[in-house]
Amino acid sequence: KLAEKLSRYGVKIIGTSFESLDLAEDRGSFSTLLKENNIPYPQFDTAETADEALAVAKELDFPILVRPSYVLGGQGMKIVINEKELEEHVIDLLNKIPNNKLLLDHYLEGAIEAEADAICDGEEVYIIGIMEHIEPCGIHSGD
Repeated sequence: KLAEKLSRYGVKIIGTSFESLDLAEDRGSFSTLLKENNIPYPQFDTAETADEALAVAKELDFPILVRPSYVLGGQGMKIVINEKELEEHVIDLLNKIPNNKLLLDHYLEGAIEAEADAICDGEEVYIIGIMEHIEPCGIHSGD
């Protein structure tokens, strides 16, 4: 959220641009980018109300990973296994973060999650770390 304000006021951000941060944090846009580039991803949709989330759940099937759209860490993420859990979690999230779009992904049981950290000077790319998460896929502890 701070990067958006800094960018709007013309403050140069060293490292990842606000536009790139925004693309990664807007999970709906990020999933669309994956689709456009033929990169496999779990089936997903977005919802802004509990009723919309319940309708989406009928298409995705349980278990479902629910999270606020603008979050990369673990804040507000939860794996739900039925309609009751889904409704309770969505209502709780929307009370804590009003007017936020929620992302619902079909949760891939048994999957692993790994990430690579890299830096680039515009020409050379250096991979500085590769790690496999120890928590369930999609749930982040803050690494």
